Amino acid sequence: MREERFRIQCPKHFLVGDSEHFEKSSQEKDSDFVVDYAPPEIFEAGIVLQEMGTEGETYCTMYVYFAPEEHMPVYMDSMKYDLQKVSIRKIFVDTEEYLIKVNEKTKKVLCR
Repeated sequence: MREERFRIQCPKHFLVGDSEHFEKSSQEKDSDFVVDYAPPEIFEAGIVLQEMGTEGETYCTMYVYFAPEEHMPVYMDSMKYDLQKVSIRKIFVDTEEYLIKVNEKTKKVLCR
């Protein structure tokens, strides 16, 4: 398994999901296909990318973390303190693509 870690500037708005469900209003968005999050101003952001493979197949997973700076290393190590809440969301894709929107910039990612 290969892993890369990044600390990034915390966005004001983070939206990721299946392109078919992406532009629907908040009430119409299916939570299994879209995550729409505006982190508190005191939060920092981090990303962990993991790449795994078996017999010629490669699987990539992206973990995005939002937390106060002092707690970020704990979360990025896939741990937490006993009293902390963690929200983990898996995003399903109906189409062959998903979109990531950070603040006002949108990027299309193709699933293969």
